[in-house]
Amino acid sequence: MSTIAPTWTDNVVVQAPYALIKGAAGTLQKSIRSITGLDLRAKVGGTLFAAVGTGGSTAIVDGPRIVVRRMLYNDGIAHVYSAPFWAVTTRLTAGLCLLNDAVNAGVQSFAVDGPTGATRAIGDLCFFWGIDSGAGIPAASGAITPNHGCEVLRCNGTSATLILTDSVCKYDHHDNEYVGLADSFNIWLPGGSLYELVFDYSPASAGEAIAVMADIQTYDTDLLT
Repeated sequence: MSTIAPTWTDNVVVQAPYALIKGAAGTLQKSIRSITGLDLRAKVGGTLFAAVGTGGSTAIVDGPRIVVRRMLYNDGIAHVYSAPFWAVTTRLTAGLCLLNDAVNAGVQSFAVDGPTGATRAIGDLCFFWGIDSGAGIPAASGAITPNHGCEVLRCNGTSATLILTDSVCKYDHHDNEYVGLADSFNIWLPGGSLYELVFDYSPASAGEAIAVMADIQTYDTDLLT
């Protein structure tokens, strides 16, 4: 008897980790647009993973936006309607701390220096920047070059000097690495179209640098065996 099995392409980078600073009118540093990996014309669909992490202790006034648009005319250049397929405004609260020791991949307990800004609570998402205090939180928009990798973990226990998470970390992390707060999402994109992804930090009138990143798993086809 024949069986049908889905075939997938996993871990396609849509937007590599990137820092954004809030932008004054007329500058391009305040947003970044990605279309790489979002050509789903020959796919059944794909699950897009996107995250925003805070990089300071100052509360954000008018939070960052994530916008996904479906493109017309097989056109990867312009979207014509600016109609969002999906959009969200992310967090306003910000909080930053430093890891107080190096950790290996696969752990769920992180010693930290006391946080600044918002206090972490159970259920908060934590963004591990992969860069440490020697490098500093970026003062200009640009690619993040992590020592190991950027990731988001959910806090299920916390104190001034400890973060516990409900799953293990994927990457090793350095002593004095930055950990901020985060929002992350996964969005199902139906196949048959091109898409674009925009991270926009332009509305903010207060707030320090944020980190953004996105990857996709594409559902390529059904294989008959």
